[in-house]
Amino acid sequence: MPSEMNKHGLPRYIPANVRREVRQRCGFGCAICRDAFVQYDHFDPEWVDATAHIADGIALLCPSCHGKRGNRLISVNQVRECRERLTRTPTPVSFGFASDGQPWCVQVGHTKIHDGGAFVIGGQEILRVAPVAGFGVAISAIFTDSNGNIICRLEENVFETDPRDIVDHEITANRFKWRARDAGGRLSATLDADSKTLHITELNMRVGGARLYIDDDGIFRNPISDFIGVPQGTTVHVAGKLTHSQGPGWSGIHIGHMQVGGEKLNPVPHESIEQVHQRLYSTAIPLPEGMVVGESVAGEVPKPRSRVGRNDLCPCGSGKKYKKCCASN
Repeated sequence: MPSEMNKHGLPRYIPANVRREVRQRCGFGCAICRDAFVQYDHFDPEWVDATAHIADGIALLCPSCHGKRGNRLISVNQVRECRERLTRTPTPVSFGFASDGQPWCVQVGHTKIHDGGAFVIGGQEILRVAPVAGFGVAISAIFTDSNGNIICRLEENVFETDPRDIVDHEITANRFKWRARDAGGRLSATLDADSKTLHITELNMRVGGARLYIDDDGIFRNPISDFIGVPQGTTVHVAGKLTHSQGPGWSGIHIGHMQVGGEKLNPVPHESIEQVHQRLYSTAIPLPEGMVVGESVAGEVPKPRSRVGRNDLCPCGSGKKYKKCCASN
């Protein structure tokens, strides 16, 4: 087991502010190959000889390039030159994942968009989970900040981030975080190959006049779930299978195609899909010809209830706080 201190008493732990500066200098990816999965490398001087953690002597290298650097297959000058080139001309950083030929889903808060599903607002495709024969699925998405500026793109299972669009991007194990230049622009996700789920845990974005975000209770708020007022004539389109949930005990709904106008409708999450359909028509906001609301998920529609706060006792009767119990599921 390597020593936690070098001969000068310098610990291996690099302070958070230094790590952030190193990430920014290297454009949030490997200085050599631009892979997003990286390690911090003391290249000048090496850690065994360093007396302090100084960002100028540390670079981000992927495990492969880090190994080559340790074996003297990549020189100190190469690392420094690549990093300086990134400062002059930032290039995108990317990482991808394989679907292993199995169906995946994208979970946004409590909402799951399943294999074959898509989410489109105002003609702009926000997210698609497309089945590919022999490959599994190809997930594509676009993520913006609260002003509509790009944070990152997901193109057929490959995340791509332009360093000029963000102020920070960090990967820890299978957890990913992006921080936009807009103070309200945050995106966090977890990738789990065992459960075949890409879970978006933090989101606050705007597309056209529509806001999409995850609230403090982990609920995905969007024009479908809340009937939020969006510019007149904007089409909110969900194709395929989407399960929307307000948390444990709530039925989901499958939605085919829906258009919502500028008038705000009060959300009533316990309604049946037939009631939603009737209420849409009663507000004189018709669905476009050929567009219909889909079937409700099998099972009883729960009775109305007030929302359970994260610090309230869990309604399942466990005696634990909701956030420590069913909310985590």
